Amino acid sequence: MWTPRNEEVGGKGKSAIIALKRVRLKNTLKPLDIKRNVLALLLLVVALGLGFPSGTVRPMWRSVPAPAWGLAESPFHVIEEAFSILRKNHHSDPQPSKIIRGAMDGVYEKVKADEGANRIQQTEKNEVITWRVGKKAVKVSIEDHVEGDLESFERAFETVRTAYYPEENQSRDLAYAAIRGMMKPLDPHSALMTPETFRELQVETKGEFGGIGIEITIRDGKLTVVSPIEGTPAHRLGIKANDHIIKIEDFDTKGISLLGAVRRMRGRKGTTVTIQVSRKNYDKPLIFSIVRDIIQIRTVKTKMLPGKIGYLRLRSFVESSSTDLLRAARKMKKDQARGLILDLRNNPGGLLRQAVQVSDMFLGRGSTIVYTKGKRPEHNLRFVDKRPGPFDRIPMVVLVNSGSASASEIVTGALQDLHRALVIGTRTFGKGSVQTIIPLSDGAGLRVTTALYYTSKGREIQTKGILPDAIVRQPGDTRSDDFVLEKEFLRRQGNKAPAGDGNISKGDSPHPKPKSVRPIELGSKDDHQLNVARRILDEMPDRRVARLMIRARQILSAIGKEQARIEREGEARP
Repeated sequence: MWTPRNEEVGGKGKSAIIALKRVRLKNTLKPLDIKRNVLALLLLVVALGLGFPSGTVRPMWRSVPAPAWGLAESPFHVIEEAFSILRKNHHSDPQPSKIIRGAMDGVYEKVKADEGANRIQQTEKNEVITWRVGKKAVKVSIEDHVEGDLESFERAFETVRTAYYPEENQSRDLAYAAIRGMMKPLDPHSALMTPETFRELQVETKGEFGGIGIEITIRDGKLTVVSPIEGTPAHRLGIKANDHIIKIEDFDTKGISLLGAVRRMRGRKGTTVTIQVSRKNYDKPLIFSIVRDIIQIRTVKTKMLPGKIGYLRLRSFVESSSTDLLRAARKMKKDQARGLILDLRNNPGGLLRQAVQVSDMFLGRGSTIVYTKGKRPEHNLRFVDKRPGPFDRIPMVVLVNSGSASASEIVTGALQDLHRALVIGTRTFGKGSVQTIIPLSDGAGLRVTTALYYTSKGREIQTKGILPDAIVRQPGDTRSDDFVLEKEFLRRQGNKAPAGDGNISKGDSPHPKPKSVRPIELGSKDDHQLNVARRILDEMPDRRVARLMIRARQILSAIGKEQARIEREGEARP
């Protein structure tokens, strides 16, 4: 539009300028131009409402921001994302019916808990689940051949949402309940991470946090201690691997998520949290009142034992683990250590990359350390030792127990399969699955079990663990089934145990309550498992595992005979 440069014109001159403007507009804005301008304006309004696409991505209808339409947006698109992610990535290749049924159970249980059992009824017949919400009835098909069809579940979800959860934050929580339900029947390690839980996970990467000092998992629906972290409040008070935490304060842990449990047990230094623990062979729950402290994980502990036997204790696998362990091992080699003991007891695991690098220190070139198998090609990985390790010739023993999990089991399995070290102790935990974090569009994420670990010889670690070459128990541990993984224990319960095996079978009475045994500090002079390992290397400094195994059997036989003699003499005394 033309504008006069002289802005101080008045009187008749002003009228002349206005007339000139009108003539200019009349000559410039032709009908075709007006149509084009109107069309351009309409396109601009539509673009502002839909958002501009980036690259080759087309804007989805559900991604339109709620303010552009004046309506509250349904969070069902997040459920669709989660459904697609689980179908494509979970290693078990779950059927659609399994995921949809889980999602419906999640919503159903939330409505019952929030609104009461009478506000929703659920029935199932001929692969169709019917929800009755007030006077409305909606049906959802859960047939597996209806691949990826969520329309009927969406109708059911929207019926519940509009009836009981109309607010935006309420709708989000309802969607998260559905996603948690989807993941519950898959495996105990797959979980939803809300945007808030992402921030919780970031705390762990800092290396210190306020808490009680335990590693936990969900096993058979129970909140289970993998291992206490040495030197922490939980360790000092006697929390043990395989303890079941049944209450945190007054909160019942039945159905709790891992992240929910972590959030309740963490807190400021100096504050107190009370937990109730169910322990095998104890009739009543054990109550622990634990004062939180700053949990700092120092991953490597070393010392030189008599006979120039190097002792390397690795507490977890974090970013600095392999570097710290390499530095300590080099010092021991410089001090002319005749053998090495790698202690992975109560090590809950950590980074896969660190497990590979630690294994690499003790193996020769070309050895397969571990491989993974999942549903998608990118989840099938193989990790191979590409160069000789600096300590591949030193005689070696690895110590493990039921608290050795994940990355610890990868290292143990590699050294055992490749006949590099003698493994002694008790069966490991059996956590051999790979978790991948996949983001959702609303800022949440899914921790999905995408693959399983396999040792060099193809042994599956998940739910099986690593069985040592020689079973060596600490003093006072007379129960042969105490540290066997739950799945294996249940399998053995199905058959009558042979006499003297020490296992209970159907119809047997449970073991008597054991006598109180003082906890043994790992690495101390009272550490029986360590003392056996030291004797093996001191008396048979040989790199060949077969020779070490022969000596281990001789030493354990001598210890057993000596213990039997002491018991006989004790019984003979009046």
